Amino acid sequence: MTQDAGRVAPPVLGSRRSGEAAKKGTGSMEGPPLALLTLLVCTPPLACGQIEFTSRGETSLPGIHLQTDGKPSAESRAQWKGVLPALSTLSVCLRLFVFHSPLPDTTVLSYAVEDFPDELVLILNQVDGIELICCGGLGRLMPEESIPINSIRTWTHFCIAVDFEELRFTVHVDSRIYHGRIWSLQGRELAVSGGGILVVGQEQDLVGGGFNVEQSFEGLVVDLLVFPEFLEEERMREFGRCGTMVGADGALVSLKEEDWEFYDTAKSINITKAEVCGEAKKTHVMFPEPRSYRNSRQLCHMLKGTMAAPTSEEENRAIVEATRDRVDVCSISWSVYAYLDFEVVVSEDSWTYVDRETNASVSYTNFRKGYSFPVSDYRCVFLDSRKLGQWVVYPCGHHVCTVCTFTKPTILRLRGLCSNTLIDRYFYIANKKNGKTAFDGVGHTEISWNNSTWVLQDRLYPHVEATMLMTERDQYPFGLRTWNITGDRCLESSPGLLLTACRADQYTCHDGTCIRKIQRCDLEVNCPDQSDEQLCKAVVVPSDYITEVPPARVGDQAAQVALHVTILLDMESLNYAETLNVIHDDELIWRPEVIFEDWTMTEADTKLHWQTFVAVMESGPLPDDVTRVREDEVYPGTKNSLKLTQSYRIVVSCQMNLESYPFDSQLCSFRLRLQYFTRDLVSLNASGAGVEYRGSTNLREYEIRGIEMAQSDWQNHRAS
Repeated sequence: MTQDAGRVAPPVLGSRRSGEAAKKGTGSMEGPPLALLTLLVCTPPLACGQIEFTSRGETSLPGIHLQTDGKPSAESRAQWKGVLPALSTLSVCLRLFVFHSPLPDTTVLSYAVEDFPDELVLILNQVDGIELICCGGLGRLMPEESIPINSIRTWTHFCIAVDFEELRFTVHVDSRIYHGRIWSLQGRELAVSGGGILVVGQEQDLVGGGFNVEQSFEGLVVDLLVFPEFLEEERMREFGRCGTMVGADGALVSLKEEDWEFYDTAKSINITKAEVCGEAKKTHVMFPEPRSYRNSRQLCHMLKGTMAAPTSEEENRAIVEATRDRVDVCSISWSVYAYLDFEVVVSEDSWTYVDRETNASVSYTNFRKGYSFPVSDYRCVFLDSRKLGQWVVYPCGHHVCTVCTFTKPTILRLRGLCSNTLIDRYFYIANKKNGKTAFDGVGHTEISWNNSTWVLQDRLYPHVEATMLMTERDQYPFGLRTWNITGDRCLESSPGLLLTACRADQYTCHDGTCIRKIQRCDLEVNCPDQSDEQLCKAVVVPSDYITEVPPARVGDQAAQVALHVTILLDMESLNYAETLNVIHDDELIWRPEVIFEDWTMTEADTKLHWQTFVAVMESGPLPDDVTRVREDEVYPGTKNSLKLTQSYRIVVSCQMNLESYPFDSQLCSFRLRLQYFTRDLVSLNASGAGVEYRGSTNLREYEIRGIEMAQSDWQNHRAS
């Protein structure tokens, strides 16, 4: 028997096992002692607001750290002390990591000469890609294809080569090459004038000045090189691979500290090459509230991470350091404080540990001695709160804290703000504040816990504040929440805002859970809070819509009524299956009313058996609008139809000439027309053949030879 702190290694599947027998299992009985390190593990670097700078003996790269105190500043910049000559060709290479940027545009460098502050401006736009303005504003890039750039919380390795005489350029971004032309306002060759001022981190609206805090950014510019030549693609690729670039010594501009003047909170740095060019390490984030295993896993997946499952001693130490300060808060009576995403799988005479995320057997373990056995229903692995860094196996029913692991930064979008809001729309998981994880905006906004609720504060606009309305204990701002906002430009002071990490092809439930968009309004509940089947209206009806009025004419053309009606309304969350796009009676959409008349123009005896009114998906959705809190896809009414299908029983009288009976042929007709509206407003047209006969052609006294639909004008009506 193996015993530790009063716990006995029990039998597996009802059979008592000795210590020798237990060793037959594939699981590790115990792990080596864990040497705890008192260091802060924060990679990617901005996950904890820290950067790994060089220590003695490590390969380093020179760089500029802008806004080192994290505060927006119009003065934080670096200015080159040298003088550029006039240039007809130019190449710029750099490595960029952006912490915060108030605008999607990140002005990396600007070069100004007398009378022309825009002699050369290099802007990396997180939405539109690269923008380069040159030659006093006379030249701009015209790429052959979109050049995606993402330098927010990640390293971008970038080179651009420009030939101002031949009006061409080549760009290398993160292992991809792009080509394009230079647009010239004057339609002829360009050149960059010499003798100006080169600044990193600000745009010059005046020569050597005119800085705007909204055009600044907090971040790192590393390994900046400016060449007076058009670099070959292979040299760009070598730079992107973090290799040794041939001819780098020939650069006109580099980041030698003595060549630069640093202003305000900008400073010169040396950063490890491994930090800039190495593989991103995992980040571990703790959510210090009690949750079941299922809810813990759901939370991590919702944030596009996984539950912690260390695969090495180094990663295990990193998890300990990320959670150490909340162990006392999270520890329960079983002396455990968080789940690990491992499962104990037991066979007849052995057991093994499996990573639940990958279903792979676990190669690294660090169990506390005597606590690795799958006792009876003991199937879950926990972090031990008595011996930090070691693991134990216990029943899965406990509620403990959650540790999520991320291999890359998670982007959270804040939806529902007006178009001219001062508040950031994109956030990242950041440092703890008051014991809970905070969320850092890409610009200047922070969402954090103030010990009673979640608050929103702004570094650039301190008058902008918001507090979240708490409806449950331990609630986070994920999903749809009500916020009380002051100081913003949006008129609504208590809007519902949606904070979501869901992808563009996913729909966010009100609790923040992600489901596939096609599962929205599919008559099957997929969200834990059932919100995917709420507010399922196929048509967006404006508040001033008048039910009695038909669709407006387009020019001189009347609204067309055939098998469909063209109505200028937008539609939401359409499904390829029309039966899921039903328009309900309470949506009050105009519908054509058809009258059936016989040859004497007497209204026929009709009875409506059934009808369906659906929206038909005939185009793609409109671009996403982040000002809408709901993520329903919107389909334009000009390109998608409404289809009204009705089944009637109709009794009409036919005029017959029986002189030649029984060798006669008879023509029986009746008319369909729209009630109330003239043909100038609504036109009833045949669609395709217009009519399909599905009954028997051989009747008791007659044989049906043919059926057709023709259009006619009757008393200013269009009839069929």
